[in-house]
Amino acid sequence: MQLNTLFTLACALLVSGVSAWNPAGQPCRSEDAGAYGCSNEEPTVNNGDAFVYVCDGRHYQISALCGGHTSCEVSGRNAFCT
Repeated sequence: MQLNTLFTLACALLVSGVSAWNPAGQPCRSEDAGAYGCSNEEPTVNNGDAFVYVCDGRHYQISALCGGHTSCEVSGRNAFCT
């Protein structure tokens, strides 16, 4: 790939909005085991409401669905629905 193509692709990914991400089943690092995270506005999970996920040392797993909540927050290695 040419540099122009890579640059265009990188810009498109940044503009597309990376906040909507379904981490379930994606790999995570073993040193991140027990760390929680948030996903907001992912239409394929929880009807687009926020959810909390956790790294089990190998893969991310959905930990909690934020019923009726549209966002969640990360605080240190923890996450909670807001």
